[in-house]
Amino acid sequence: MRRVIWTGLGLGALGLALLAGVLVALEVNARLWLAGSGARTVSSRLDFSAAPQGLVGWDRVYESRLEHLDVWHAAAGLEHMQLEEGAHSTNQCLWLSHTERVLVVGSTTAVKLCPSQNGTRMYVHQTFY
Repeated sequence: MRRVIWTGLGLGALGLALLAGVLVALEVNARLWLAGSGARTVSSRLDFSAAPQGLVGWDRVYESRLEHLDVWHAAAGLEHMQLEEGAHSTNQCLWLSHTERVLVVGSTTAVKLCPSQNGTRMYVHQTFY
């Protein structure tokens, strides 16, 4: 009985360590992704509600003092993204998207860059599958 309890505790601790590692890796990736844009994080939220279907969502909001076209070209992770067709809107926002696959994990990223009083506000939605 003790062996089962210790095994369960060990697996639980391993799972928490793995989750913490993934969260740190995602944050480091986000920082590298926005390198060059001078962006700061306003909010960040992981959504595990669709995890049983193999999907994890990550919503983030950033602010940068650069203009939105400059952010698009300055941020390392945005420069290869494509402008969405029909992205023209009355509020002058740019809609970008990108889909990629690394080994067995795929991701779809949608970004909305909008002018704000202080420069640019970036809304990022990323889905991992």
